[in-house]
Amino acid sequence: MLAFRLSLTYFKRRKLRTLLTILSVIVSIAALVAVRGLNGSIDFVSGEIAGLLGGRAQLEVKAPLSGIDESALKVVQSINGVKNAVPFIQTITLMNESRDFVVVLGIDPEKDKEIRTYQMAEGRMPEAGKRELAVPRTLFGGQSISPGQKINLQGPSGAVEFNVVGILEDSGVASVNNSMIVFMPLDTSQDVFQMKGKISYISVVLENPKELDAIKEQLINSLNKSVDVRTPSGRRSDLDSLLGMIKGFYNMYGSLCLFLALFVVYNSISVAITEQKQQIGILRAIGWRRKDVKRLILLQAFIIGAIGSLVGIFAGGFLAQGLLNTISGSLKEWVKIDIPGIHIQTADYLANWGIGVVSCLISGWYASHRATVISPMEAIRKETSTPENSYPLWRIIAGIFLAALGTFGILVLKEFSLVSQAAPFGILLGAVLALPPLLIWLLQRLEPLTTRIFGLPGKIGAGTFRRSPRRTVLTGMPLLLGLAISFSFLSIGNSMAVTTKQWMKELIVADIVISQGTQVNGNNTASLSETLIDRVKAIDGVDSVVGLRSTSVKWNDKVLDLSAIDASEWSKFASPPMVEPGKKAALDNLAAGGGIWISENLKIKYGMQVGQKLTLPTPSGPIAFKIVGIHKDFSSMGGSAYIDRQDYSKYWKDNSVDYLDVTVDKGFEPSLVQDGIVKNLDKDFRLHVDLAADFRDNILRISQGILDIMNMVVVVALLVVAIAIANSLLISVLEGTREIGILRSVGMLQREIRRMYLLEIASLFLVGIVLAVPLSIGIFESGVLMQKTVNGWILGRYLPLAKLSGISLLMGICAWLSTLYPAWYGARLDPVKAIRSE
Repeated sequence: MLAFRLSLTYFKRRKLRTLLTILSVIVSIAALVAVRGLNGSIDFVSGEIAGLLGGRAQLEVKAPLSGIDESALKVVQSINGVKNAVPFIQTITLMNESRDFVVVLGIDPEKDKEIRTYQMAEGRMPEAGKRELAVPRTLFGGQSISPGQKINLQGPSGAVEFNVVGILEDSGVASVNNSMIVFMPLDTSQDVFQMKGKISYISVVLENPKELDAIKEQLINSLNKSVDVRTPSGRRSDLDSLLGMIKGFYNMYGSLCLFLALFVVYNSISVAITEQKQQIGILRAIGWRRKDVKRLILLQAFIIGAIGSLVGIFAGGFLAQGLLNTISGSLKEWVKIDIPGIHIQTADYLANWGIGVVSCLISGWYASHRATVISPMEAIRKETSTPENSYPLWRIIAGIFLAALGTFGILVLKEFSLVSQAAPFGILLGAVLALPPLLIWLLQRLEPLTTRIFGLPGKIGAGTFRRSPRRTVLTGMPLLLGLAISFSFLSIGNSMAVTTKQWMKELIVADIVISQGTQVNGNNTASLSETLIDRVKAIDGVDSVVGLRSTSVKWNDKVLDLSAIDASEWSKFASPPMVEPGKKAALDNLAAGGGIWISENLKIKYGMQVGQKLTLPTPSGPIAFKIVGIHKDFSSMGGSAYIDRQDYSKYWKDNSVDYLDVTVDKGFEPSLVQDGIVKNLDKDFRLHVDLAADFRDNILRISQGILDIMNMVVVVALLVVAIAIANSLLISVLEGTREIGILRSVGMLQREIRRMYLLEIASLFLVGIVLAVPLSIGIFESGVLMQKTVNGWILGRYLPLAKLSGISLLMGICAWLSTLYPAWYGARLDPVKAIRSE
């Protein structure tokens, strides 16, 4: 109880510093909650979709996008231990009334009720052989909908009209994709989406769920190798491959924000120990043990962490919603996921609160070692200042070791995991341990220069680095790390953006691109009929039309993105980003048939070379394609490949397309031809007809929306650094009260006192930039190296010099603003009272 009263008394005396320390915890925990809440919401929605679509099934048989023959259903039903097997078709298409993507399930209503939950609110389920739909109540975003209403869905050959015969409650499977889902008869979906005699999924219910692994193995051995047998929750893996790296980066960013805040907490607690030295000595003299003193310091750290984390988790909820608003459009357009709101459970809030408290306790525990070694007699004396010890050599050695270990981890780890995410932290923590002596040495070298230029204020301001190296480190390191993190993250993001832009500029060289919107390979988006190629070719001003089918296949127990393209037509104008051989030879080899291009990341990660064979599972059996080219690709973490569309049609039995690349005859304006295509197609389709430059910009805009979270790290770094500087300078003023009084009594003006503190921060900022540049280069290079080792992507190095200059200026302004109050406070001290202070 006494420890609690002493802690509150200290906080009451040091209100502003306590507030700044708590504020740093609030900012960092808010950032951590925001990114973890965003990631958790993505996981929750994807998991909810997987659970609702999977229903009561224990296993799912997933076909490639072209589907599998219905005869596979009999094979599944013949497996011992299979109780029930229900086929369905799942695809994504445009609903023409709203031009939004909707999920389509083609089902046998009676059989499907055994797997998934349907609750009819009005009308009935659609009947076989009829173009009828059952839809959720909120399909149109809350607008009224009733049986008898007409809805147009886009099929491969154009708009198809359906009659709504049933309204479902927004529960069970009808709530998937924020209720943007429609249900039609299985045979109708096969007819509309050109999948006659095919299905895309089989839901499997087992007689004994404990035999899941054994039955799964039997299914794999009995079915065509091109299908995937998995649990319904395995649907999440489709998204994990796309979003896992992004979520990992978000977690790294939030953790780095917390890491910066720990400096502020440690600084504040360290100074609190110094200020309470006499009090600690008295407590030790009257019988307090060392563990009692440590308990007092940890209690103060706990109070700071508990209050700061409590406010931070609630602030983080609002920040998470803001981040979701920033990227929700990109997620919806990119991976067809609609996240209506942030989903953070009470347990998540408690966990993040605990992280904040434990982090503060760690800082307090580390700082409390100084308090436990205080001699009672020495502490009771009025003059308690002691020279600070030199920086321990073991910390420098440990820092170099951690940095080397982190670098080694980046070099050898091939998958993006928690371990690979920890590798950059090793480099950063190594810098934190190894750089302080260099920071102090450089600052001390500035003292003669500042003395010569600014006289006594410069000498006293720079002299702080010699007199109080520990506080200098605790002020300078957050500034240095804030600059380094901001520089490196902006550089990594810019390098990814510029590299991707250049790659897309080489890849997409047609004049016009026709699509249903941005797609991701394997996302089950309904395709278009290849008859559309001839229709577009007949439009005035069109020179050539290239069809592209975008899909995915199983390879090496991984998902390989596969693009099938009309290579002969494409070779007339294409200039793809090839690694080897030359562009003309690579195009000719692909157009000749039987060959395949692989992405550069497959070569880097698996050592594949031109001339080798790549065997892919197809509905026609395993087919070995000869590797005839290696191309650059930044769209897939798992790798990608190109084949001729004739080969794809032959082996996959699928003639559909997803994109049309259109070139314009000489003498025709592309924008006018674009208008002609829109007029021709608009009566039947709701397609995106974009000029190539606009299409590229749209994709870059979507990807940039995902990367914009990096900017939050920069903002948080600025806030934490500003708080750290203000806190440290305020401490400097309080520690140097007597010195300020003496200086004022001998004639130093208030403006010279203010200048003294401004020069101290200016020196720190200057040296901080000098050290931040090589550290940021190291972090940047580790990020580039990680992209190569983990994803196989070779990024160009493009530094955003204008942004880096702007961040430097902004950080400088924040540092300057942080000095205003402490400098003003120090300058306003009464000389007589200051001299008398103890």
